[in-house]
Amino acid sequence: FVYATLLREPVARFISEYLHTLRGATWLSERLSCQKAQQLRNQSVCWKNTNLTDFILCPFNSAINRQTRMLSSSINNCLSSSFTYSNLINIKTAKKNLESMEFFGLTEYLYLSQRLFEQSTYCKLFRTCSFQLYLEQNFLNNQTYDYIEKNLTTIDLNRIRQINNDDIELYRFAKKLFFKRTCQILGIACQ
Repeated sequence: FVYATLLREPVARFISEYLHTLRGATWLSERLSCQKAQQLRNQSVCWKNTNLTDFILCPFNSAINRQTRMLSSSINNCLSSSFTYSNLINIKTAKKNLESMEFFGLTEYLYLSQRLFEQSTYCKLFRTCSFQLYLEQNFLNNQTYDYIEKNLTTIDLNRIRQINNDDIELYRFAKKLFFKRTCQILGIACQ
């Protein structure tokens, strides 16, 4: 197996997930290997017909630090009565797993991500910038940034940053590693 992933700037990803839930999406089919996490998720009705503040404050919200949790291979004390989603998050493991991936990309740098993918996998994609074209034509992505620009209060922005602190730390790490790899593979001098 070859593992790969695309990471997204954490605030934009969180807002996008909120907007996705407003359109009726849920993650009830999300596979969680931990039974306690499954039970927590099934209790989670916080996001139905909700506003952003309630979405942020929901203690069962699996959108919080989702990228770090998905990259972490740690399930700590799953059966404990004090278990929460945050127990699934291990930033050190997530960074280690990301570092060991042959390829990962960043949605904000899709052209470079495509180039890095092609170089690291020796696989040429048929359409140059096909990732970028998809995003440029994707109304929902634009909707996320419109929402941030027009509706996001400073209080909510700070709350999102606070609750997604692990994702923000992971993204900073990923961005540095991404550009280091990009420079190495493309033969560009980096600072």
